Amino acid sequence: MSRAKISIYVDEVVWQEFKAYVMGKHGKLHGVLGEEVTKALEDCLSRVAAPKSAEAQLYRILRAIIELNKVVDDILEVRE
Repeated sequence: MSRAKISIYVDEVVWQEFKAYVMGKHGKLHGVLGEEVTKALEDCLSRVAAPKSAEAQLYRILRAIIELNKVVDDILEVRE
């Protein structure tokens, strides 16, 4: 997956709440903030825009599988 560097202005309160959410979820911002912004944008798009192709649907399924694998890895790591 390629990444794009962006610079945007957002509501300060919303941004602080989002960063607090990411910090609570990951315990850090560095290295995960961009991933969480991407997930939030994907979630928003999935709710308001129907997938335009089978390729888009497959991409979303693969992203979900990757996220599920991360959760499983985290669970296994805790068990050790």
